[in-house]
Amino acid sequence: MTNQKLRLTVEVPDEADDEQHKMFEEMSELFEERLQLFIDKNVDYGSSFLTAGKVEQTMDDGNGPFDSATDANLYKLFTRIQDKNQRFYRQSFGGGEQRVDESAAETAGDAAVYWFMINWLLSYNNTGFKQGKYEIADMNLTVEHDGMQKSFERGPQ
Repeated sequence: MTNQKLRLTVEVPDEADDEQHKMFEEMSELFEERLQLFIDKNVDYGSSFLTAGKVEQTMDDGNGPFDSATDANLYKLFTRIQDKNQRFYRQSFGGGEQRVDESAAETAGDAAVYWFMINWLLSYNNTGFKQGKYEIADMNLTVEHDGMQKSFERGPQ
């Protein structure tokens, strides 16, 4: 499959002044950069944020604190947001040596992507996929934990 480009279009009201247009253009560049980062990482990681909840439930025999894999996925994403919030606070207001070479703007952008991932999960029937629009590829996963082995499958139900 060849690379395909996504084209996003937004309407700017006629009432917007030149300063607002400049701000909207700058924000669209930031959105585009963050969307590209999300795409690149999800191609590399196989959209693992969609399977993290299943892994959690497999490892804890379904007796964990979450009622569903979606709940576990949301919690894991929220945890990453909190990590980014703490890093942003230290970057912006001090609080120790930083071992990660990342600007406060990059950290804020990463947190925004996690929020969009949550928004996407919640918007598309809490399953991650709008019914009838996407197909979930079959996937088999084996997790080894404390010498035990558990397996689960993901695919169309």
